[in-house]
Amino acid sequence: MEQQELFEIASPCIQVCELDKQGYCKGCLRNRTERDLWLMMNDSQKRQVLKLLTIRRLKRLRAERLAHQTPTAQDDELNLTLFEDNESNVDD
Repeated sequence: MEQQELFEIASPCIQVCELDKQGYCKGCLRNRTERDLWLMMNDSQKRQVLKLLTIRRLKRLRAERLAHQTPTAQDDELNLTLFEDNESNVDD
């Protein structure tokens, strides 16, 4: 039996509706389809979109950090763990 939600899952929109180069909203990081279909999505779909937004936000923060400083070896290790397939990047 699926658990009922007590509260509606709010839209991540923050009223900054401008697209970046990849086609994501600069405010909420949703793509056009995610924005257009938000009101028709069920709660499970909305939670999945919110997970994707977290990943996009982390990648954006990582890119901004790397653009402003030289990463240390420890940072490189952490980035591989969070954002890349470790098995293809591990030296034997």
